[in-house]
Formats: sequence, C-alpha cells, structure tokens
Amino acid sequence: MKKLSFLIVIVSYSFFAKAQDNRWKLLFKNDTSKTYVDTERTQKLSYLDGHQSVLILWIRVLQSPSPQDGQGQQTDEKMALDVANNQLALMSFMIRHDGKIIMQNQINIPNWSDIYPETSGETLLKYGKSYLKSLGE
Repeated sequence: MKKLSFLIVIVSYSFFAKAQDNRWKLLFKNDTSKTYVDTERTQKLSYLDGHQSVLILWIRVLQSPSPQDGQGQQTDEKMALDVANNQLALMSFMIRHDGKIIMQNQINIPNWSDIYPETSGETLLKYGKSYLKSLGE
C-alpha cells in the first residue's frame, strides 16, 4: 500500500510539474538570457491610459549565471501591449538575484513606446496577435 501511495504522489507531482512548464512559453533566447511569457495571466483590457484593446502580459527574463558568483538573475515584468498601435509600456518589474528581491518598481503612469521591427518587442507583438486570434478577434 505504501508503494502505491508513493507512486500516486510521484505521478501527481509529475503532472503538476508539467502543467507549470506549459505555463511559461519561451518567446526568444540569446547567449545570455531566455525570455518567457506567462500564458495563464495574459488578459485583455478594453481600455488603458488612452489605448483601446490592450493586452496585459507577464514576462520573465532568466539571465545566465554570472562567472563571479554562479547565480543567475530573474526579472519579472508586467507589460501593457497595444497591438493595434504597435506600442508597449512597462507597468511594473521585480528583479531577483540568488532568489532574493534586489529591486522592484510599480510604474503609475505608463510610458508608451513604439515597437520597432526585428526587436524583442516585435516578438511580443506577434504573441499578442496570436493570442487575440485565439480569442476570435
């Protein structure tokens, strides 16, 4: 009976771990970092700061461990994305190093920026468009 209980716990954990892995979609990577979007927390707002049909995205950037301390850095960002006008704005961010919060900020008045071709912003824009398409818009 103990073996059966242990097996059930292991199988349940593996399903949970797989669900967590599917939550964060890899958007792009380079030699020093990987950037993900949280597919469960993407939400559509009808209006934000003078912009209509805005998507709120949670972005996670994982920096490779540094040679000095062997620790990586994780940055979580809340972004607003205006797909119609090709603009985005940073809403808040939190930076962790070695699992400890070293900086965080909430931005009260978003500063909207244009999205330029062949940038990480354009990759976010493509994700936003595919998200809206999945909603039938």
